[in-house]
Amino acid sequence: MDDNQKGLQGVVSFRPAARILVIDDSSLNRSFVINAFSPPDYEVFAASSGYEGIEFASRLQPELILLDIMMPEMDGFDVAKILKNDPATKSIPIIFITALDAIQDKLKAFDSGAVDFVTKPFNHKELIARVKTNVQLRRMTEQRENMLKIAMEEKRNAAIARIAAGVSHNFNNMLGVLFGNIMFIETRAAGSLDKISMDALVDVRRSLERMQSLVKKFLLLANRSSEVQGGMPSPAQYQVAPLIDDVISDLVSQKASCAVPLQVTCSNQVGSSVKIYCDSSHLREIFNLMLNELVEITAGKSTCLITAKQKGLTGEVADIILEVDKFPFKLDSAESIFEPFAFPIANVGSGLSFSAAKYMVELNGGKMSSTFPEAGKLIISILLPAREGAVISLEEDNNNE
Repeated sequence: MDDNQKGLQGVVSFRPAARILVIDDSSLNRSFVINAFSPPDYEVFAASSGYEGIEFASRLQPELILLDIMMPEMDGFDVAKILKNDPATKSIPIIFITALDAIQDKLKAFDSGAVDFVTKPFNHKELIARVKTNVQLRRMTEQRENMLKIAMEEKRNAAIARIAAGVSHNFNNMLGVLFGNIMFIETRAAGSLDKISMDALVDVRRSLERMQSLVKKFLLLANRSSEVQGGMPSPAQYQVAPLIDDVISDLVSQKASCAVPLQVTCSNQVGSSVKIYCDSSHLREIFNLMLNELVEITAGKSTCLITAKQKGLTGEVADIILEVDKFPFKLDSAESIFEPFAFPIANVGSGLSFSAAKYMVELNGGKMSSTFPEAGKLIISILLPAREGAVISLEEDNNNE
């Protein structure tokens, strides 16, 4: 490569390297292209025939193809036609390499799908400039298309969230009417209904309560956090252990009073020294969502051990661990538990709790993850700041996994 080439190479900067495929039956021409476009800005692949070039293009998905027209067995026009008819390669720009100079040959090249052409013998500056320009154009086009896709997806998601929140809000209002009518019936019929009828009313009330809980979680996931308990975070530093004790105690009382009582087997072994910096009502709701869901989806058969420790160089992060035994579900991925309605069995009012809990953890600057270390065991980790200004780093999140 001469000094002029090196100078031109020096001003080119593609990150990642631009992938170029040269298809030419001449080993001299292939060597010239390989030497002209060297790393780190370019990654060049070479094919010695049209058939080999088609296979390379499909497998390697280059950003640009330099294609010789005059080749035995299959010329460049035929190769271009096949590439442009294949959905996997039709968008790859082709620059024809040709010794032909007649206007009809150039027109045929463009009709075959070429974006440009260079003539033999090669001019170093011209070849490098044309390749550089077309790679830049392709990347700019892809970037614009990706940005458009992201914008359209965000617009679509925002529209869905608005619709979902509106439907949920109206659904919640209708539930309020139903609750009022149930209370009215219970008051008017006090002492006049038999036990079976009263039990039926109790079942209706409990079903409505579950539905109201489901709507609340749905509103949270639709980014309507002001409509759920606690609103936006109002963080402060406090001890974790007493709050978890309160949640467990409330859950035990609640499940004991159900028509079909459920066992709550949960041991809180979080030390008194473990402190956390977040919204206390949010953390209470996070644990209430998760523990209630575990009891519901396992019919009270699971057991849960809660521990915690300070992490980071100065203990600026609290890692709260839930070890769940007798967990009957094995999903494709442990992170799937945070997807809505991930479990095959879901009672009315359940199915969104882990999704809502994860959202609330992230709302308070934390991270939440899970693993299945062995059959029947689930471990959930909640990383949260332990003091004001603490940030959960990617390294801490990865170390936790």
